[in-house]
Amino acid sequence: MLDDGAQDRLPLSLSLFIDEESGYTSVAVAVSLLVSFSLVFSLAAAGWALSRSADIQAVADAAALSASQATGAYSACVQVLDAAAQTLGTAGMLMVAAGMVASAVPGGQVAGAASADAGMKLLETRGHLVETASAGLSRLEEILPLLIIRRGMATIAAESTERISYEGIVVPYPVLGRSDFSGMDQKVDGEGLDEATDALADASKKSEEAQKEAESSKEEAWRADCAEEPYCLKERAAKLADLPDALNPSYPSPASWTFGAPLARARSYYAARLAEEVPQDAGVEEEARSAIRSAYYRFAEEQMNAGHYEERPDGTVDMDLPALPHTAGETRESALFTERIWPTSDGADGMTIHAFAGCPAAKDGSGTASLADLEAGRVRRCEVCGLDTKAVGLVTSATTNTKSGFEHWWRIIEEASKRYQKARAAMEDADAETHEAAGKAQGRFDEALEVLKSADVTFCPPGAWGTIALVSRPAETALPEMLSGSFLAPRTLSPGAAISAAVLAPVETEDESVLLDSAHAWEQELGEPDSAVAGIVSVWNSILSGYGKGWKSVESVSDEIFDGIGGIFGGSAAAWLRDRLRASASAAGLEPADLRPRRPVLTTTKHVLVQAGLETEGERERLLSLLDEDASAPERLASALGIASDLTDEDSLEVAELLVPGGTAVPLKVGLGSAA
Repeated sequence: MLDDGAQDRLPLSLSLFIDEESGYTSVAVAVSLLVSFSLVFSLAAAGWALSRSADIQAVADAAALSASQATGAYSACVQVLDAAAQTLGTAGMLMVAAGMVASAVPGGQVAGAASADAGMKLLETRGHLVETASAGLSRLEEILPLLIIRRGMATIAAESTERISYEGIVVPYPVLGRSDFSGMDQKVDGEGLDEATDALADASKKSEEAQKEAESSKEEAWRADCAEEPYCLKERAAKLADLPDALNPSYPSPASWTFGAPLARARSYYAARLAEEVPQDAGVEEEARSAIRSAYYRFAEEQMNAGHYEERPDGTVDMDLPALPHTAGETRESALFTERIWPTSDGADGMTIHAFAGCPAAKDGSGTASLADLEAGRVRRCEVCGLDTKAVGLVTSATTNTKSGFEHWWRIIEEASKRYQKARAAMEDADAETHEAAGKAQGRFDEALEVLKSADVTFCPPGAWGTIALVSRPAETALPEMLSGSFLAPRTLSPGAAISAAVLAPVETEDESVLLDSAHAWEQELGEPDSAVAGIVSVWNSILSGYGKGWKSVESVSDEIFDGIGGIFGGSAAAWLRDRLRASASAAGLEPADLRPRRPVLTTTKHVLVQAGLETEGERERLLSLLDEDASAPERLASALGIASDLTDEDSLEVAELLVPGGTAVPLKVGLGSAA
């Protein structure tokens, strides 16, 4: 406490704040409160002003990011259509290839035609897709700059409030798109693939028919040789010549049997019959018939020994099973007719031919003659033994025209062998034709793959290098009344501006949802597919689902398709074609497009302008000029930038059509409302 003397000595100004007891006066308390309130309100006003000043940068950032999202949405659209075109082309080519290989397999023409037809439908779908997408994407890219500007400026306008208003512009770089979709519109020569597949099918069908004829002929001959009951060549040889099993074997199936078996059996049979032949009685007629039979057996044995059967190392067969005469006409064409094997005798009326030397009418034998001599009148017919062409023909026809005769079954085998040889020759010709067609098919396939390889898209849309947003707060903004008035003099927030830039950056992810979600949406548009369409969609989905994982997944689908084709044997045209087409598909190098989703991220304006090849300061000045003149409407800014502003009032744009198997075209649309 101050004493009275000290109190008296305080300056008058301090005495207003400190009383005689050294405490604060009411005035001191009031002044302290006023100063405190002034400081609080000053700090609040400063904080509000700083916050509002920073908000303009956030608005510029949001505008740049929002505008870039339009470019990102367009990029996803192009990615999906490009991937769909490539996978449709790849799936179509693989199914056509499978159809070609199956068509080259005898008996596989129906399956091959179905697979090739399914592949052609996919290629047709791809052709229609790329044709419409090339035009649709070009149209969308034309209006994309205005969509970008609209979206960015709409974001700026949305940030304005009653107290603070923002104006701004958004400029994509490049302003106009530089994409080239003409490479996408490359169509595969479907007619050439069809012709190649048809040629393979025709050639393999000939081979199939020839193979069936060969198999049928062989089975018929096998049955005649050792499988028919109660008679067959084996049974007759055992019964008539008493051949042992060692010389008269049996074969359980055509697979273990060859045409060499009946030839060997016939050789043994005729040798045995010739060795055992004797007259059944002492009559002249029987003597004559026995002599004719011996001559016939000798002739048949010679014919069988002259015949041959050989299996070559390459699997082909060289054979000649001789035909035996069984009529008088056929006898006249054989050695039985031309060879001089019959004894003759001289008489007053000239030379006479006999069946055997012991003929009672054969006197003064002078040599031999032939049946040809008899019919030419050079010798006379013996009226006792009655040898003539008819008599010889009766012996041969008797055993040929009845199932109990050995020659009956031999004739079936011999005729079947000729058909078999003819069929085998037709098979060789058809196989050669199939190989030639396979070579042409590979050429067509490789040409089609080249088309798919060349179907590249040069993609550089508006905003590909980035998007710049320039935002201004054009008018002074008064502080809220609650922050001024009694304690602070009225204050305002000065005008301000901010610039920002955004660019699309790929996002590393294993999720191919951009592509697969679109594919699922398309499948819903297609409705419930039938079984045939389901097979097509299955192949496409197999490739589509693994598209983003690289070409190896497509190779695995290719292997599954080719390995699933049955009936292919090594060395065949089908095996050759399968290996060539598999190699062509693997070597084509159809790498998948980059399917990583693009997301807008903030960057520096310098980065964008350097990408655009523009001088930084000069372009910023141009942007400020545009901000002053054209921030009122997107169309006005677009006009100043040289952008077409004829955007339709529709909320969507058709970018392509997907041709559904059956001929229906499903439009693929993108929404414009969200982008604008």
